[in-house]
Amino acid sequence: MRILDEQDNEIQESDVDFSKGHLEQDWYCIAHHPEIPSSGPITHFETLFKFDDGTSVWLKNDEYKVDPKTDTYTFNDDELNEKTIVGMDGRQVEDQPYVEGQHEWFENEEILRYKLYTEGELQLIEARANQRKTESEERERKNTEYNGLLSSMDDVLLVMAEGEGSTSDLENQINDINLVLADLIGE
Repeated sequence: MRILDEQDNEIQESDVDFSKGHLEQDWYCIAHHPEIPSSGPITHFETLFKFDDGTSVWLKNDEYKVDPKTDTYTFNDDELNEKTIVGMDGRQVEDQPYVEGQHEWFENEEILRYKLYTEGELQLIEARANQRKTESEERERKNTEYNGLLSSMDDVLLVMAEGEGSTSDLENQINDINLVLADLIGE
């Protein structure tokens, strides 16, 4: 899949710097096809003139004139003016068929778009990284305290098992353990 930057320039995967931006799926227009309006059939009317000499001819409306008062026909071709009309017929002739319209449409290609982070996004990313670092350091500190607590508990149990040490020393150590536990738990 091709990778394009925000200005539609193609870039290579090695050009992508994830510390400055990110990739997201997008579409790139390869071709735009404009709307084609519907157009009805284009037609014209022709008249068949039959003459007394047995001949006939199809003529378009602009090839003759009709005088509505006398109902006489005058032809552009003088030879036809000398003949007598014995019959007529008509037909509709299609010059161009009906063309169905099409909506505007686009040919698109699926791409990956390299988008640079805004200044605000970069600040947010840095703040989250700092927060994760602080949380990690806090977990490490608590783990260290917990391991120290386990060691102190082992010492108290060892002293109790051997029967050595005073009760107040043991109570102090147990109180220290409780304080560390409360800090670890967050109380």
